[in-house]
Amino acid sequence: MITLKVEVTYRYQAFKPARTTALIKTYKSELGFSFKYPPHLSVVAEYEGGYRLYLVANDLKPEDNTFSAIIISVANNNPTLTPKEWLNSSMSGYNKSNPYYRTEIDGEPATYTDGGMWFVVNTPDNKKRLSIASLRAKNGELLFSEMGILMESLTFDQ
Repeated sequence: MITLKVEVTYRYQAFKPARTTALIKTYKSELGFSFKYPPHLSVVAEYEGGYRLYLVANDLKPEDNTFSAIIISVANNNPTLTPKEWLNSSMSGYNKSNPYYRTEIDGEPATYTDGGMWFVVNTPDNKKRLSIASLRAKNGELLFSEMGILMESLTFDQ
């Protein structure tokens, strides 16, 4: 019996934004990356216990049970780990029974899963790792188009 392991590489395709993109905003991180996001979202930075950016709806109320966010977590990276290796490690929490795909973000190797709703990419110097995921509460809206805008525009300072 022959066992064959196949690794599939796909080119990430742009999502079609459902909302207006006329007033797209740009966020520039002091860690050397930037991205665009729609005007109905705000960026909230959290530095306690790590570096995280939350993109949340401008009209979010604490009592809402419809919380949705795109979360960018930045962590120190083991320079020998590729995004794929980190995703498959015990550190990521990734369910290995789900498929994952390889792509590039601004020329850097990246891995994504969950239908393009979770990306992992290392910075060009391999010192930091970005984990970018869209999460939602039970009744929350999936930020599919918004995630597409962010991922298609993510760039690193070179």
